[in-house]
Amino acid sequence: MTFETPYEQERTRWAYPVPVVPGTPLPGPDLGRVTPQVAVAPLPRTSGTAVAAMVLGIVGAVAGWGALGMPCLVAIVLGHQGVTATRDGARDGRGMAVTGLVLGYLFVVPWVLFYYLGGLSAMREGITP
Repeated sequence: MTFETPYEQERTRWAYPVPVVPGTPLPGPDLGRVTPQVAVAPLPRTSGTAVAAMVLGIVGAVAGWGALGMPCLVAIVLGHQGVTATRDGARDGRGMAVTGLVLGYLFVVPWVLFYYLGGLSAMREGITP
């Protein structure tokens, strides 16, 4: 390859970007410089109660009341604890805690209303459940 000017030779030499590893000297005329180090903050840990609330909410939604609603009730308790644990930002997983709460309440509230209203109608009619 022949070059007409030294500029073309230099431009062709650096036509493709050279991968730079942090902490190594830069290629080219700035050999004395070092690339700046990037400080990466550690990610907050995920709250275990939030994960457990979401998992039990899903299990309760799939199992329904075949498991006597226990997974949904535990998901509600753990969901409230998970929301409290993730409130200050020290722990991650607030969305999982809220998901556990929503799934827990979504399956517990209708059954509580059903049993409560069913019990009221049975008392009104004089039928013992």
